[in-house]
Amino acid sequence: MNDDLVRVGATGNVYFAAVGTTLPTDVTTALNAAFKPVGYVDPDALTETLSVSTEKVRAWQKKAGVRTLVTEFDWTFQFKAIETSPLVLELFYGGADSATALGVSTTTIPIELATVQKACVIEITDGDVITRYAIPVVEVSDRGETKHSGAEGTGWDLTISVVGDATALGYRITNDPAFAALAS
Repeated sequence: MNDDLVRVGATGNVYFAAVGTTLPTDVTTALNAAFKPVGYVDPDALTETLSVSTEKVRAWQKKAGVRTLVTEFDWTFQFKAIETSPLVLELFYGGADSATALGVSTTTIPIELATVQKACVIEITDGDVITRYAIPVVEVSDRGETKHSGAEGTGWDLTISVVGDATALGYRITNDPAFAALAS
């Protein structure tokens, strides 16, 4: 039992850029300027899910199974952006494009919603400990309800699925000294 290994996602941000944008390799170097933040996220914050499906290979002689195969998996992050920005609307509306002319902004929502693929960095800060998920390719896989109400802020509920690239699904980078002591 190690108290120093207990982390809290005290604050952070979610950033997106075009696929192919250079990902960070540490937690202290500023992100590539192409990465844009979604801004404020609902206080319920960010939920990471790794769902794994398996199938047992069974043998006549060993009913408990001789091997377990991973048949599929999904790695997702869910969050609710509470800023209404061109980036958030692009993600939510599947490729929507926002433009401004003469002080009036119009967001064109495509007739066929597209799968939006982006590079993504998720940064989580707990005091001096910073953890970055650097993911080469994600796509918006689900959208929740958006409530436009006078009693609460508008929130854009998004789930992004990790696609990854030929090298890796993504990278978890941290300056957590307690984790580093165990990983060495």
